[in-house]
Amino acid sequence: MNFAGIPFADPVWYFDVATPYYKPSHIKVRNFMRKFTETEIIPYCKEWDESKKIPKEVFKRMARCGITQSVANGIDGGKA
Repeated sequence: MNFAGIPFADPVWYFDVATPYYKPSHIKVRNFMRKFTETEIIPYCKEWDESKKIPKEVFKRMARCGITQSVANGIDGGKA
């Protein structure tokens, strides 16, 4: 299947098509981010939206996982 030219189509590496651009490390990061998002973010989205605030602890967990050091460095003077 060729999804080129279809708006919002998934990248070919989702379908195990050989590509010189996406390596196993890309798939590993994608899987990690998907799991983190499904367990640590999605269940609380409504609550955070209603309170208009995301708890600092979420950013700290993200930093500990290596997701957002650049964002977390601004929290608590970089002591996240």
